[in-house]
Amino acid sequence: MLRWLISAIVSLFAAFAPASTLHIMSYHDVRIKQADLPDDLGVTVSQLAGHFAWFKRQGFKVVNLDDLMAAQRAERALPEKALLLTFDDGLASVYDSVLPLLQVFNYPAVVAVVGSWLTDSTKFPLRYGRAEVGRNAFLSEDQLRALANSPLIEFASHSFDLHRGIVANDAGQTQPAAVVRVWDSRLRVRESGTEYERRIRSDLQSSVDTIERLTGKKPRAMVWPFGEFSGAGTRIARELGMTIGMTLTEGRNEIPGTIISLKRNLVSTRTDLNRLAVMLSEREHSPVRFVEVSLAPMVSMSAPARETMLDRLLDRVVSLGATHVIIPAWTSEPTPRALFDTVHAPSIDLMNRIAWQFRTRLGAKVFARWPAARSDGSLASGLQHLAGLNDLIDTVALSGVVFDFETTEIATERIRPLAKIVRDSHPDDDIVIAGLGLQASSRQQLNRLLAPELHINATLIAGGNVSALTDPGQQVKNATWIEFDAAEANATLVQSMRILQREGWLNFGWINDQPLVDQPAVKNVATAFSRRAELR
Repeated sequence: MLRWLISAIVSLFAAFAPASTLHIMSYHDVRIKQADLPDDLGVTVSQLAGHFAWFKRQGFKVVNLDDLMAAQRAERALPEKALLLTFDDGLASVYDSVLPLLQVFNYPAVVAVVGSWLTDSTKFPLRYGRAEVGRNAFLSEDQLRALANSPLIEFASHSFDLHRGIVANDAGQTQPAAVVRVWDSRLRVRESGTEYERRIRSDLQSSVDTIERLTGKKPRAMVWPFGEFSGAGTRIARELGMTIGMTLTEGRNEIPGTIISLKRNLVSTRTDLNRLAVMLSEREHSPVRFVEVSLAPMVSMSAPARETMLDRLLDRVVSLGATHVIIPAWTSEPTPRALFDTVHAPSIDLMNRIAWQFRTRLGAKVFARWPAARSDGSLASGLQHLAGLNDLIDTVALSGVVFDFETTEIATERIRPLAKIVRDSHPDDDIVIAGLGLQASSRQQLNRLLAPELHINATLIAGGNVSALTDPGQQVKNATWIEFDAAEANATLVQSMRILQREGWLNFGWINDQPLVDQPAVKNVATAFSRRAELR
């Protein structure tokens, strides 16, 4: 009750506070010559100077964490075109090349350091990008102290030793250590939630202690390695005094707002001034193009056959230009089971690796479809396993969950426990509600009844007769996904998608995609499905 009251009070103040937009840039290494950069995420000194000069010409105001926190507390708004600069990994070039430029432009910056790279000589030589680097590639203790004395520099945690991959599944695939539960290939078991939290707490505490010892100040920001974080991780970070969290999700931030998962724009050698202008533009909502694919056929396949199907799925998503992939988390074929690792129901661990492949190889967002209530009002089998939903969020790299209500009415008590699991486990995940005939008014009512942190991101409705859709305004179009069935004739799908785009609906796709038989046929539907579809 107290947590809800505090959240409501903060939200009330935020509602009347002056809203500010904050862009954050993520830089890494900076060298004089491009040939000396260890990877494509670095920039040259002249490139960085060009960026700083462009910021000034365009009227951007570079702010620090004090400015951010004051705006978050609604004490004062950020300046128009506010910009925050961050430099990841604690590289020596921050002292050699970055600080002199910051002093010339009087720009503050946040420097995120990895504790073990500063204190553990056994880590070296270290594989960093394409190069093997020694300890001298990173800030020395003298350089750290000098930077700490500069009013332009604030240090953040980049973890103590989480900037690496660890084995995440029985295929031996590695995923970011900050978010994945370790897979023990010898015992064939996954790290428990308690063991995971103990590991993360120990690491972040070591990071805080190291930064305080070397710089004299505790960090108040956590810059997550690879931009990946979990709800448990953010909770632990806050308990250790790091109330600000930063990711690598591209986009802008609204302040006051969520500061535990701030978006950042990742800079690379390819970030010229044109690309910079696109990054920092006030872009509209990005269209969603989704396909839903069942993994049920994989259950009885051999390992080689699964790999073949996965390759086909990846190629198909690329050919279609899909931005989102929805995967049902449960299957009844050949027997009911979960498609993720859980002890709360019969299961097969398929989604962990497949979701990660979609995310890292294609950049697609992966959503799990979770059954919630049937048309007769009874609970679907999945809702009986709330702990199973927690396992899904904890073990699969998702961007969101589609809660499937086969009904027009959704009681708040049905969605509240589901939404809470998602937000507690991963606060940045999207929540989409699917229901027969569910319209925008139902979604808005749900958001009013749920606590502010449990809000619904979108509503998914059946397409039906798309020509009958009225124009309720761009806000509703941005928050509505429209689904078709892949069993529709290709010509019908194409016609429906063209009508939607002509009427300004942004987000649509289909369920029951059949990759093994190419239904719908890529060559027939890709152009109309594409975000760049030519409207006729």
